Amino acid sequence: EYYSAPHPDTYYLYFRTTKPPMDDVHLRRALSNAIDRQSLIDHVVKGGHMPARAFAPPGIFGNVAEDPEVGITFDLEKARAELAEAGYPDGEGFPPLLYMYNTVGHNERLAQAAAQMWKEELNIDVTFENMEWGIYLDTVSASTPDEEVGHVFRAAWFADYPDQNNWVHEVMSPTQGANWSKLDPETDPLARELNELTIAAGRETDPEKRQEMYNRAEQILTHDLAAIAPICGGSEPYRARVIPHLPIWAFHGGKDTVVPPRRSEEMIEPPRWWLHDRFRRTRQPQSSRTRAPDSSV
Repeated sequence: EYYSAPHPDTYYLYFRTTKPPMDDVHLRRALSNAIDRQSLIDHVVKGGHMPARAFAPPGIFGNVAEDPEVGITFDLEKARAELAEAGYPDGEGFPPLLYMYNTVGHNERLAQAAAQMWKEELNIDVTFENMEWGIYLDTVSASTPDEEVGHVFRAAWFADYPDQNNWVHEVMSPTQGANWSKLDPETDPLARELNELTIAAGRETDPEKRQEMYNRAEQILTHDLAAIAPICGGSEPYRARVIPHLPIWAFHGGKDTVVPPRRSEEMIEPPRWWLHDRFRRTRQPQSSRTRAPDSSV
């Protein structure tokens, strides 16, 4: 049987903000606004995912699901206005973009679908380069010279623990995260604000203040700087078979998941670690990030 359960992941695109013409925030916003996320889910990704307008999905403390004003969404009118603001009305004179992805899962289909949207709605041409995961990681890292990396490249993040510290800080911090977009807090006031916010939020003990900080951090990341284009996430299809006499928790084993007999739909438990009270009590936020974004959703 197949089920869809909450899953703390997000599939997204990085923009290399230091590689022309992606050094123009209006262009980055145009590309993000032009992505029809629901269409990608329906026709490419499938599996019950949810459109993402920010980085961290529901289920992560500090996510912005309750604030519709935060993040970025599909909006063709805004996309065309931003493209014109960047100096390319109707895509006139725009050079081809290089889109990089690693060879696994639906990455190729998603790349082609996003490129088709950009071509049809913004008149932007896209070329592609795909590679094996290990080579891909080396190629898109922040240390790679801009001339050797794409303008756009895909990534995904799976939570280590259910807190925004593991997202906007440990992945996106310009000084302590992966920072594949190459945001520079020394020269960009917004990048500096993002960096300071995520550090301060990790030290703050008041949940309401932390939420406010993370709301602002997500707005900077996805809209004001448009360093990434969030695509989808938040749920995962999985196979399950019923085994008698097991405790209520579901155990996730990659392709197959074992769940106990159910008395009602409410007994189908999400197949991931974050439901376990013991894990939530003992797992604490970390101050630095060493794991690279994962290879697929």
